[in-house]
Amino acid sequence: MQHERFVADAVLVTGHLDQLGEPCHVSLHVNHARGVVAKHTKQVRDPDVDRRRLDQRIVERVNDDAASIELLAEAAVGQDHGATIPNRHAAAARTTFRCMYNPSANRVDDVAMIHELIERARFAHVISHADDVFASSGLPLLLDRSAGEFGVLRGHFARANDQWKALDGASVLALFPLTDGYVTPSRYPSKAEHHRVVPTWNYEVVHAHGTVRIHDDPAWVRKLVADLTDHHEAARHDLDIAPQWAVTDAPSDFIDKQLRAIVGIEIKITQLDGKRKLSQNRSDADRLEVIVGHATSPAEDDRALAVAMREVL
Repeated sequence: MQHERFVADAVLVTGHLDQLGEPCHVSLHVNHARGVVAKHTKQVRDPDVDRRRLDQRIVERVNDDAASIELLAEAAVGQDHGATIPNRHAAAARTTFRCMYNPSANRVDDVAMIHELIERARFAHVISHADDVFASSGLPLLLDRSAGEFGVLRGHFARANDQWKALDGASVLALFPLTDGYVTPSRYPSKAEHHRVVPTWNYEVVHAHGTVRIHDDPAWVRKLVADLTDHHEAARHDLDIAPQWAVTDAPSDFIDKQLRAIVGIEIKITQLDGKRKLSQNRSDADRLEVIVGHATSPAEDDRALAVAMREVL
């Protein structure tokens, strides 16, 4: 009972998360009847989160001091309370962290802007963790902004992909990569002044955390595929050459066979982290010169990065 005194009653744990720019307060309650419950309405958003059911939110919300993480992980889900919460969660608690390193200069706080970034990206890596193993699949996901507090993501897995079989009710991270690219310090005007410059890498990314619901229902999956198709077909640049395609253009029996090979996924977003690391720490002169360098590059990715940098200038 190494941590018995720590967890015998309600305990207030305070840590500081740089990405939030403010203290993070978590109230931890432990009893043998209910298990571990986190009360942290500001960041967790649900005032009573049962730790047996979700994903070690208390551990994930503590500051980045290793001793604190270890202590909370053992106190909350380790050997002291193995009868209440399975010990297998202890390992997951030490390897699962929800916090993106996200300095205030790079952080996107506006949910509508994060939604726009998701819609620009369109494609995500859906990452899950079960039985001490991480799994990831690349999926095009359709965002419904109007559903829930932060929106809902919908897509589909290949039925042959085993990852989906462990996801119903589980928590996942949908990672949306956007523009990225190398930045040479040789473009900085400040280099000629003092030479105290180094290279960096600029990028944009969105992390969408959420809870999964699997849909193995032909009608639901058919509507999803039609919605995904219509959404992406409408955005094509060559519609004057090749007409917009629809699911109904193919024979019905052929589509039915294709649909049997996929399974629908719906992710109710519970947390959104948006980051645009686009040289905000440099002077305007340095940033403008980097933009010129990217904008005149023959590489499409570099030109896209120039557009993103202009947006935050």
